[in-house]
This record gives sequence, C-alpha cells and structure tokens, in this order.
Amino acid sequence: MENDQFFRRFCYPNGCLKNKLEIHDAQQLATWEFQTVCQQIQLILTHAPRIGSLNDLCLVHQQLFGSIYSWAGQVRTDYDLHKRTGGMDFFAQPAATIPLAWQYIENELLQPMLKRKQPTANEYMKLLDNVNTLHPFREGNGRSTKTFLQLVAMQHHQYLHFPRHQMKLIVALNAANYQGMAEQIQLINSDDAVRNYDQEVPFNDHQQTICGHHFTSQAAYRIARDSVLFNLYEGWQPNDTDIRKALGLSN
Repeated sequence: MENDQFFRRFCYPNGCLKNKLEIHDAQQLATWEFQTVCQQIQLILTHAPRIGSLNDLCLVHQQLFGSIYSWAGQVRTDYDLHKRTGGMDFFAQPAATIPLAWQYIENELLQPMLKRKQPTANEYMKLLDNVNTLHPFREGNGRSTKTFLQLVAMQHHQYLHFPRHQMKLIVALNAANYQGMAEQIQLINSDDAVRNYDQEVPFNDHQQTICGHHFTSQAAYRIARDSVLFNLYEGWQPNDTDIRKALGLSN
C-alpha cells in the first residue's frame, strides 16, 4: 500500500486518525482515547478473563478500542508498519508473514507458558518481544500487549511491574535483549511487594497512591496503576485531572 493510500485510509486530511466519534482534533481524540482505554483496562484486569490463545489478544484490543476505531481487534493483512521512537526505527512484522509468526508465537511460546505453573521472566520477555515485533494492529499495540501479558501473569498468580519510563525497555526490545528487558520489568508473585519502588509522579508505589489518592488494596492500586501507565507510552501525557477522571476518583 502506498503512503498516500495508507494515509487516506486511516487519517482525516489534517492527520487525525479516523474514528467512530468523528473527532477531527488530535488532542481531543487523545484525551477521549485515554479516558476510554484507561477505563477499559481497569475493567479487563478487574474481571481477569483467562487467556487461552493468542486470539485473545484481538479480543483485548477490541475491548480497549472498539468504541473508537472501526479496525479495533483486526489483524493487519495488507499493509506494513514502520515507526520511529526516540530516534530509533522500528519495523513491525511484514503483513505477509504475520500468519507464520502468529503460529510460532501461539505454539512455541504462549501455549507452553499457559501449561506451566509459573512461567519464568525469560519466557515473559520472549513473548513480549515477539508480540511487540508482530505489532498486529494499526495502533494500540503496546497497550493491548501489556494488558494481555498482565492477564497471562495474573492467571499464574504473578505480576509484571512495568517501569514508569520505557526508553531503556525500548532499547532492550529493539535488541531482543531479554536480560535487559527483565531488568526493567519486575516479575513477582501476586502477593509480593515490588523490589524497587517507583515514586515518580503520578505514582508512588510505596504509599500506593496515584495523584495523591491512596488505594487501601494492593490489587486495586496495581490495576489502577497499569490502566494509567500503559497509556503513558503512547505520546499522551495526561494531567492529574485527566487521570483522576479516568480512574473515577473524587477531586
């Protein structure tokens, strides 16, 4: 697909992504998307549906973005993706080879993990690396992938503590450096405390607060943290008012 065809297919003339809400302002769309996706991540992680196959990644993406984009949950079949983050180029799995890569992830990575009592950090990192390279959706791959992996961890009574900032993680991902990835993402048992507390706005892991709001339950704090954190890496940095609104917190 040519660049101009790709642009017309997914974007309005001003560059804003086409959406079901007919919002043509990119900043307004980002605000609406943050609120919606944050709330949906909370719902998914609260109900914690069991992951049975890689097809569940499509269901996660559909739930996160289905009210906003018509292509939510649809694996790309006729276009390739190239992105540039922090000065680094990222080339996603070519669309023509997605079926073969999908089969590999399903059979060689995910299914063996689902059968284990508790997968290792290396297994999680390898799954993350391969799904990240797959990048099956037009947008929202990072958010859906992190939510998907967290669900896998939850059904094994584990928790993946993602870092507040991701540049070191991106570098490790681009190099397929699983040890470097594991140093950024802490894998712990669900009932354990994280080894290295994050105390950078808007989070305080030690006090279990977000924007100053204290969560009495560790599980509730982690779900709220993930719902916000997974959105912070997509070029959208919400203010305290946006975050509190998305989490349903009183002012």
